[in-house]
Amino acid sequence: MIEFSEVKKSFGDHVVLDGISFTAPNGKVTGLVGPNGAGKSTAFKILLGLLPADSGACLVDGVPYARCACPGEALGVTFGPEWIPPRMTGEGYLLYVSDLKECGERSADGKRTVAQRKQEVRDLLALVGLTAAADNKVGSYSLGMRQRLGLASALVGQPRNLVLDEPVNGLDIEGVRWVRDYLHTAAQSGRSVLLSSHILSELEMVADDIVMLSQGRVVRSGTLQQVRTSAAQTRGVIVTTNDIPGMLALLQSGGFSAQATPHGVRVADADIHRVASCVGNGSVPVHSIACEETSLEDAFLQQIHSGASVQMRASQSMPANAQAA
Repeated sequence: MIEFSEVKKSFGDHVVLDGISFTAPNGKVTGLVGPNGAGKSTAFKILLGLLPADSGACLVDGVPYARCACPGEALGVTFGPEWIPPRMTGEGYLLYVSDLKECGERSADGKRTVAQRKQEVRDLLALVGLTAAADNKVGSYSLGMRQRLGLASALVGQPRNLVLDEPVNGLDIEGVRWVRDYLHTAAQSGRSVLLSSHILSELEMVADDIVMLSQGRVVRSGTLQQVRTSAAQTRGVIVTTNDIPGMLALLQSGGFSAQATPHGVRVADADIHRVASCVGNGSVPVHSIACEETSLEDAFLQQIHSGASVQMRASQSMPANAQAA
């Protein structure tokens, strides 16, 4: 399990994280989303001990990452293919990572044998489809191949928790599907998976929970369905009918803002129960009434735009001398 508790981080006067708290529980895939500059990468770096937090705590299985008995078995991480040395071979890089992690099966003297380490690496290369390129320099790899190698490095030692930053960036359709299936399998086995991605449609297909960051704060969190439902409350209601003009007139006479669609009428920013009551009291035939489908992307854009509006109003309300300061 991965936990953030009231984590704060500033660089000079610039507040990057403003007391974020959330949990990526075991057995689930948790998606961390937010615009550029929201603090996602900083949060990951603090979790790994690469940056100190100003206050608060980041825990992996209940303790700071640096204090884990075997950090490599506690947490696997990838920050992207640009971190992989281009002059190393694919197999050589994974052996290097394996040696750094000092984890996995050990011999009687407590150390892993070369054969054990190499077998684990070969298995991982096969898992991500890089067996044929194992002896090639990483610099000759395509972006997708380097991304696969980065994922393999995160899996060295079979860590109990995974942190993946943009894991499907640069992958082809087959690679994206493989990552998606693997993450589902990892969560089902009891692992905690925390990942960030700008491809929200893909994240929507794999994440159980969503944590949304904006301006260094957690602005929305919950299950994927809860996040989508909270956004849908300000979206429309779709009424399907074979008498579109009649339905449009009925709803407009009831005070609703309604527009014709190819198969019915869309009612903007309305409560579905009020719409149903209005339609039920009329004589226009109705096929169905449903809340408009809301995607994770819709929820994200709604939250970011509403946050920008709030910030703009706050700025406009400040005295001129305060804004100049």
